[in-house]
Amino acid sequence: MKALIIAADAGRGLRPLSHTTLPALLPICNEPALFYGLRTIRATGIEDVGIVTGRDATDVMDAVGDGARFSLNVQYLPLDRRLGVAAGVAIAREFLGDDDFVLFTGENLLFGDLRALIAEFDSLRLDALAMTGMAEASGEQVPMGLYVFSAVVHQAILCTQPTWRRELRLADSIQWLIDHGAAVRAHVFDGYWTSLTSVDDLLRGNRAVLATLATSATSPTFQRQDIGGRICTASSVAGKVVIEEGADVHASHIIGPALIGSGAEISGSRVGPGVVIGRDCVLRDTAIERSVVLDNASIHGIRGISDSVIGQHAIVALSPADSRSPNLVIGDHSTVLLDPAARGAAR
Repeated sequence: MKALIIAADAGRGLRPLSHTTLPALLPICNEPALFYGLRTIRATGIEDVGIVTGRDATDVMDAVGDGARFSLNVQYLPLDRRLGVAAGVAIAREFLGDDDFVLFTGENLLFGDLRALIAEFDSLRLDALAMTGMAEASGEQVPMGLYVFSAVVHQAILCTQPTWRRELRLADSIQWLIDHGAAVRAHVFDGYWTSLTSVDDLLRGNRAVLATLATSATSPTFQRQDIGGRICTASSVAGKVVIEEGADVHASHIIGPALIGSGAEISGSRVGPGVVIGRDCVLRDTAIERSVVLDNASIHGIRGISDSVIGQHAIVALSPADSRSPNLVIGDHSTVLLDPAARGAAR
């Protein structure tokens, strides 16, 4: 069995972040979302993975490489423009051959055990097994962009009519299988899944991974040697917290779950709960919760940030003092100076 990943989505719902980063490469606890799917695939015993790439092929190739870090053999399959998931399967025909394969779309964050689902596919001799998952926002079962297929799906795609946008919809190909008597079944995925199609999804995904962190401290005043980074005696840490090597926490309070990336400098601040700070970030005199700060961002003098995403290399500073809590989505390489008049337009 092989695996195929479609990583060519522009992620319109994640703008402005997706102007510079594919949804598949947006960080979840300081690692690209795609990495969680790759590890999940490898845990099934699959070794050969094809990744369908679009305009940001180089970014995906730089991040994943040849797959050796995941003990995978990765082959890249370029797709000139977005033509639908079924088109991604079509261009992978030679790579897939006549093998069964797992398919998922790269804008999904998933981790869990797929082995039971693959065993079900094999034992029932299915042609298509479509996974559904629980949507966090609505609590309803919805398609989650994760499938297992036999080689019969290639015939279905050949017979699929494109939409008026010239896209090949995988749902139409699956309907063709059903109409022609193929063995098709749905199954509920019991691992974690969310579709990364909005900023709220990105925040939820980070919170889900934060919840899996091992507790790094047994008390609010654990010692320096229990963490990778450096923490001064004027600081406190409570709950599930990871402070990576090279991070420096001074006169600050870290409340878990929280992750502080390597090289980050935190001073005079309150961080958490539910916060991920990227690598080489700088936070001074700041209070932040339930938020994600991407690599190399800086925040100075802002109290009460919540439910926000701050892009890479962004600079956020407060001009006149203002106690109201900003709610921010700031793209990469931005500089934002907040004052009472501008605060309402900052989102």
